[in-house]
Amino acid sequence: MTARRFCLYGMLVFGLLSVVDFVTTFALVLTKPGAYESNPVAGAWLEKYGWRGLAGFKSLSVLVVLGALGIVCWRRPRLGAWAVVAACFAMLTVAIYSRHLMLQPTPEPDPVEEVWDDDEE
Repeated sequence: MTARRFCLYGMLVFGLLSVVDFVTTFALVLTKPGAYESNPVAGAWLEKYGWRGLAGFKSLSVLVVLGALGIVCWRRPRLGAWAVVAACFAMLTVAIYSRHLMLQPTPEPDPVEEVWDDDEE
């Protein structure tokens, strides 16, 4: 397999891992109390524009990374292949960590905290 073909397949894997990142973020924020988007810029987009805004932000981010990888892969295919591996490794790490968070049990609410929260209203 040529380095350029490897880059192409790797970029496809990066895109798929990015979709996994969005889906797991969506699932975590909606199902786990206290979960949030840990990227402060993406979190601001989520807060201001909602889920469609976050999807747009993440899509734009993925396109920028894929564009940069495409340039490197075109000019220096071997270096590009290594860059694609690094990008995929980073996204895989995020996906594994998100999966780990999803598998954590949701803590039961503390009844004492609920009493204090009711008094503040």
